[in-house]
Amino acid sequence: MILNLIFFSLTYGHAQNVAMASDTSNTEVQAAQESEEAEPLNPEVRLEVGENVSKVFRDMVVVQRKAKIKAKHFLFNPNLGIDFSDGPASLYTMNLNLGYALTDFWEVYLNYAPGFIVQERGIVKMLGNLEVYDQNSSVRKTIRIDYAKPKTQIGGELLWAPAYGKDSWGPYTMFRSDTFFKVGVYQMDFPELKRKGMRYALMGGKTYFAAKYFNVRIAAGFHHMQTFVGFTEEEKNKFNTILFIEGGLVFYF
Repeated sequence: MILNLIFFSLTYGHAQNVAMASDTSNTEVQAAQESEEAEPLNPEVRLEVGENVSKVFRDMVVVQRKAKIKAKHFLFNPNLGIDFSDGPASLYTMNLNLGYALTDFWEVYLNYAPGFIVQERGIVKMLGNLEVYDQNSSVRKTIRIDYAKPKTQIGGELLWAPAYGKDSWGPYTMFRSDTFFKVGVYQMDFPELKRKGMRYALMGGKTYFAAKYFNVRIAAGFHHMQTFVGFTEEEKNKFNTILFIEGGLVFYF
């Protein structure tokens, strides 16, 4: 009988060891399968040993909340534009844009520029101080570059803002912003010539949402415009492409 008890004890212990080994093997297989399923596309973000992510979060994505709802709101965008061209004068444009947000991504504006600041470049002033000798008339003459000065401007703009996000300002400050592209068509008035000149714009920029109604907008791009610079009528009718930068505010109502 004692031999039977010993045999039973050995058999029972062996069965327990087999069961434990089977459970361990199943656990390892399940862990390997989960590891394969959770293998990231980018190996650099692979989980380290001991780390674990709940299955609830594996198929989740984060969509950032928009800074504000712009659709069906009126907008007012005063800004100052500066040109970077090789013309005889620098042109500063004071723009007053009244707009309407059709959706959160599309905006239309009516543009009006009540005035321009025209500043002659240094090279033009230097040439104006020089004198040339005319052999035909034996008279000394000064060099003068003729160019037209616009007085006012009216036009329209279409703005598309396809993306929005956040921009950091130092290690502790962040501003919400959106990225936009815009096209514009304008007509400038040149009272000295009694003529109108066309201007076309293609620009991109960002709007920084600093407060509920107060926002900062900057843009840069190219303007294709009539400058009326030259000595012949053909030269004055030419279009020139110039780099243009704008900076101003945007108010939402």
